Amino acid sequence: MKSKLLTLLAALAVLAGALAGSAARAADEEPQGIKVLRPAAIGDTRIRFVHASPDTGAVDVYVGNDPNARRILANVPFGTVSDYLGIDPATEGRLRVVPTGQPLSAAIINEDRTFADGEDYTVAACVSGGSVAFCEAADQTSAPPAGQARLRLFHFAPDAPAPLDLRNTAAPDPLIIDDAERNVEPTPQNIAAGSYNLAVTNADGSETLATLSDVQLQAGKLYDLFAIGSGATFRLISSVTEPQAQVRFAHAVVGAPEVDVYVDGTAVLEDVPFFAVSDYLAIAPGSRQVSINLAGSSTPIIGPEPVTVAAGRSYTIAARHRQQPVQPRYHLDAGRPHRAARRPGQSAALPPLARHFAAAPARQ
Repeated sequence: MKSKLLTLLAALAVLAGALAGSAARAADEEPQGIKVLRPAAIGDTRIRFVHASPDTGAVDVYVGNDPNARRILANVPFGTVSDYLGIDPATEGRLRVVPTGQPLSAAIINEDRTFADGEDYTVAACVSGGSVAFCEAADQTSAPPAGQARLRLFHFAPDAPAPLDLRNTAAPDPLIIDDAERNVEPTPQNIAAGSYNLAVTNADGSETLATLSDVQLQAGKLYDLFAIGSGATFRLISSVTEPQAQVRFAHAVVGAPEVDVYVDGTAVLEDVPFFAVSDYLAIAPGSRQVSINLAGSSTPIIGPEPVTVAAGRSYTIAARHRQQPVQPRYHLDAGRPHRAARRPGQSAALPPLARHFAAAPARQ
C-alpha cells in the first residue's frame, strides 16, 4: 500500500517525557508550522480485473511501462472476477491485456489509465464497437448504511438488450436497479439486507434473461452482478466484497525522532515526525500486526503488536510513551467534516490496546 500524501492535522496528544535513548527534541518543545510527509514506497490504490470478452481466450494482465512492466494476473479465463490487487498509480497506470503466454507486443488492449491514489477500481476487458476495450468503474468500498447491503449491476453483455433492469420478483414493487446501460459505470444501490429472488430483465420487464433465487444479501457487504457473454454464453457472475477498515496513525511521543509505520510487515507510512497524524489508510479487516521503526531502519522499536480492526469502521492508532497516559482527540470519518471531538463517555486517560499503542474507533 502506498500512503496518500499526508498533511498535518491537530495533534492527538501531548505527552511528557521522551523516548528512552532519544534526545532529538526537548520534552517541553512543540513543533512549529505545517509538515508535509512524503508518501511511502508502496501503493494503496487497488484494481480488480473482470474478463468479460466472450470471444477472447485466457489472458495475462500487466501494469507499468517497459522495462518495468509486471504481470499481476496470469491465465485468466472468460467469466473471471479477480481479487483486488495493489498498484502504484504514479508508475503503473499503463494496463495491458495479453493472450496467455504471449509477449507484451501481442497485447490486445494497451492503454494508459489514470487512477487516483488510495482509490479502488474495477477494470473489465469488455466488447465495445466490436473490439475488446477497457471498461472502468470507481468502486466504493466504504460500508453501506446500517442494516443494508450495497448492490451494483454491470452490463458487459454485447448482444443483450440495453438497458437492463434488476428486479426482485417476490416484491410488489420489484424494481431494484433501473436502466443499467451497456459498458457504463453503474450507480450503487443500497438495499435492505435479506432474502431476494433476483431477475435480470430488459427495460420494460417483458423479457427475463437470468434469475437468481433465494439470494441472501448480508448487511454491510458489497455485491456486484456482472451480465456477460453473448447468445448461449450469456450469464450472470457475481462478487462479494467486505468493506475495508480505515486506520490513521499518530506520532504522539514527545522527543522521539521520525518513524516509519508497518502493517503486516509492509511500510505504509515513512518519515512520520512527532505531532503528525496521517490521512486514513484502507486496510483489510481482521487482526493486523502493527510495528514502528525508526525512519529508515528495518528493526522495530515498537511491536509487532496485534491490532484488530472491523470492516467499515475507522480507527486511530497512536504511538505513545509507555509511562504516560494519552489524551486522545478523535475526528469524524466517512466523508463527514473533520473536527476535533472526544467520544461520548471517553475518559481522558485511554487504556492502551498494548503497551505502546492506543486504538479506538472514531465515532460513526
